[in-house]
Amino acid sequence: MIVLTHALIWIVMLFFLPNDIVMQKKSDGSISYTLPKQIAAIFCIIIAVIVYILCLLPKVEHGKVTNNYQDHFVIISIQIMMLIVSVFIIINALIH
Repeated sequence: MIVLTHALIWIVMLFFLPNDIVMQKKSDGSISYTLPKQIAAIFCIIIAVIVYILCLLPKVEHGKVTNNYQDHFVIISIQIMMLIVSVFIIINALIH
């Protein structure tokens, strides 16, 4: 659900974002590099999906699954943190 929300926010905001999104600034305030908004959106969505899949992998010791990963709190926390980072990237792009 959170991954879908993450993707939906990026898809909706693509229409409002400038063509280039600032990804990093130097200490003097100059822009280090930017990404086109479509690539930034795809990149963030792919990272969210990969992290979600990695969080679902069970714990394996000595080639055996010791327990299925059922700690949904950790998965949800990581996804919410990534969603917040994406929202900050979007807000930063809208301000600049």
